Amino acid sequence: MSGEPTLTGSAVADLPPSGARGVMAARVRGLDWSQTPLGPIDTWPTALRVAAELCLNSRFPMHVWWGPELIYLYNDAHIPVLGKRHPDALGRPAAQVWPEIWPQLTPQIDAVMLRGESTWNERAYIALERQGFREDAWFTWSYSPIRDEAGQIGGLMCIALEDTAVLLAEQERARIEEQRQRKAQELQAKLAAIVESSDDGIIGKTLDGVIATWNGGAERIFGYTSAEVVGRQILMLIPPERRGEEADIQARLGRGERIEHFETVRVTKDGRRIAVSLTVSPMKNSAGAVIGASKIVRDITARKKADESLAQQAEELARSNLELERFAYVASHDLQEPMRTIQCFAQLLQRNLGQSLDADARENLAFIIGGAQRMQALINDLLTYSRVGSQGAAFAPADCNEICAKVLQNLQASIQSNQAHVKIEPLPVVIADATQLGQLFQNLLVNAIKFHGTRPPRVRISVQGTPREWIFSVADNGIGIAPEYFNRIFVIFQRLHTIEEYGGTGIGLAICKKIVERHGGRIWVESVVGEGSTFHFSILKRERHHDGEALIDSAG
Repeated sequence: MSGEPTLTGSAVADLPPSGARGVMAARVRGLDWSQTPLGPIDTWPTALRVAAELCLNSRFPMHVWWGPELIYLYNDAHIPVLGKRHPDALGRPAAQVWPEIWPQLTPQIDAVMLRGESTWNERAYIALERQGFREDAWFTWSYSPIRDEAGQIGGLMCIALEDTAVLLAEQERARIEEQRQRKAQELQAKLAAIVESSDDGIIGKTLDGVIATWNGGAERIFGYTSAEVVGRQILMLIPPERRGEEADIQARLGRGERIEHFETVRVTKDGRRIAVSLTVSPMKNSAGAVIGASKIVRDITARKKADESLAQQAEELARSNLELERFAYVASHDLQEPMRTIQCFAQLLQRNLGQSLDADARENLAFIIGGAQRMQALINDLLTYSRVGSQGAAFAPADCNEICAKVLQNLQASIQSNQAHVKIEPLPVVIADATQLGQLFQNLLVNAIKFHGTRPPRVRISVQGTPREWIFSVADNGIGIAPEYFNRIFVIFQRLHTIEEYGGTGIGLAICKKIVERHGGRIWVESVVGEGSTFHFSILKRERHHDGEALIDSAG
């Protein structure tokens, strides 16, 4: 650039400023100052040399502007301020270095150079182009006059600290804090809306039990408005006989404990007593100290009444079932004697007069005897059904292999006459009523053999274990059952076939269901018409207590 000072190789280290070190000290010594209005360094006035020495030795960003042209001298710390204008700024007029901001600086420079006034600017905004593009910057700087030996103002010294990074960081922090506060306010508003619209009562109180906050739910539950209760003791809601609860709650809160789903009774504004469930949480300050509590109150009066009603209904149902079982037992027991009498005398008539009767009479007599026999079987099955729940034996270890072996002995005649094949896979020892378990297996085997088609019956008894239960299966190749009857067949007296097609009373599977349910299990069927059926039932895995006969579910 024409007229700009240039660095030469003739720099002499002992030229002033002789004591300064650093990049700019070397440049000052190496610059051919004779090409600048300041002239060679050895001709500089003492005031300039002293000012240059102070500037170059300082660790603060400093520069000196000297003479009418305000020739630029600066130190290492001032280099970032100049940006790409370093190092060309050294030895040049300041107005040429900063043309974009010179109009902004001129009034203060005039105050220093013309009137000898010092100036101060704190975090002042300046739009710089030091990197080749416009950027916003903020500086704190001061101008101070430098007087020569004659007392005249020869130049100025400036200490300029850039605040841009700090200010932008503060602005970002302020923006983040504003955003945080706005979100907090929005969240607080949402929470307040949720609290106010909640059907549950939400009450804030101090550790002394003074009500601090009261939402709409609390107003609906207790009947008090917020103005009526805030500032009053929470004891106003507690019946006298239950006020000891509050002392215990306060003590637990003081230890930082949370109370969940505590069911109790509270009093409304109109004196009604209502059942409530309380969840009480301690509220802590920033230091972690408990300063109060938040209490959620749920009115469970309706639920309590419903529970009591259900319990009463269950009790009445149990009593009704017991009465029905007793009635069935008594009725079936009392019917046995007259039924045996009818059957006995009908058989006597058949034996003594059978040959003398005509065909119609003999057929009618056979009907009487057959009906009596079916009635006797029905009475026996009804007795068995009624005794499942009331006269069952205590549960004890029962070997299912031995039980099924006895069942096969009982059914040997039926198995042989029907050419049935029964396969029993290895079975476990279970905790159960062995007699009832035998009745269960026998009923299922009887049905599997009875309800067969043209093929000889094939029956398989197997078991699978789960962590909680044993699942037994009795599979056959019989006539099968349509899906719409899968549930109906377990209802007492429900038959899918006539007496003429398949005998029976219609109680067998109902007895099976009752036995399985007594053992804590379930029974169901899978079947395809024409291919066969598989009856499944489960028995809970149980174990004895060591201290007695009580039984528990081993799976928990």
